[in-house]
Amino acid sequence: MKPIFPLAMMLILLGAIPLASAQVRVCAVYVTGIGCSNCAVTDPVVTSGLTAKNPDYIVIEYEIFHRNADNYMTAEDYFNNYAPSGVPHGVPFLILGDGNSYIGRSEVLGTEGVIVDMISNDCPMPDGSSVEFESLDITALSGEPNIWSKNRVLVSEGGGGDNNLLRDLIFEEDITDLLKGMGYEEVSTVPVQISGSQVNFEHAVRLDGWIFQWNGEGLDGNNSGDNGGNGNAQYAVSLYSVAAVLVIVVVGLFVYFARFR
Repeated sequence: MKPIFPLAMMLILLGAIPLASAQVRVCAVYVTGIGCSNCAVTDPVVTSGLTAKNPDYIVIEYEIFHRNADNYMTAEDYFNNYAPSGVPHGVPFLILGDGNSYIGRSEVLGTEGVIVDMISNDCPMPDGSSVEFESLDITALSGEPNIWSKNRVLVSEGGGGDNNLLRDLIFEEDITDLLKGMGYEEVSTVPVQISGSQVNFEHAVRLDGWIFQWNGEGLDGNNSGDNGGNGNAQYAVSLYSVAAVLVIVVVGLFVYFARFR
């Protein structure tokens, strides 16, 4: 009898490795206004609240009261392409995709459980299309957005820059390694204003067209907060587990084939 079973098992395990390491992100767009009373309730939930609960969640925020000149046209495109027919345009406005948008305090708050449990969602674009986060060109985003993810935020100062670096900074844990050799300036942190409140960060750098702020380990190696380091540990454990399985399979194959000599 030919030794088909062990070979099939090895192929299945090898095929599963890319799937285990694949990254999927949950992307949303949020239109808000500083000074809006309903936004004062939803802003903390949609930005820093949900990003803390779902580590794969990213929200592209457009503020249209203080930054009306920068963001009004982009917001109008989102309203025209995603707001339900017959519903007045207004904030807060959360967009997950075509036919999946929410206007007003109650509707936006009602998405919390959905977003926490989501495992993937493409980024809605102003023209009604969508793009997965890994293909998103942050440097080409219209308007002047804030881009939030767990423990960090990108604040547009005109946009542009290195798209790959910006995209990596949003989720990668080793910020120091990412910034090596890159043109950046360490700057003082500035509270990010949201309606009725502000969000403070521990570290900040200025990049080409952006301010990047984050909590956790700084560029000097000091860790002054929770930087999600457990994610690195869990990833390392996952890699070791895969390696261990492969070793066991290889050893098993040697033993199995030795019986047919």
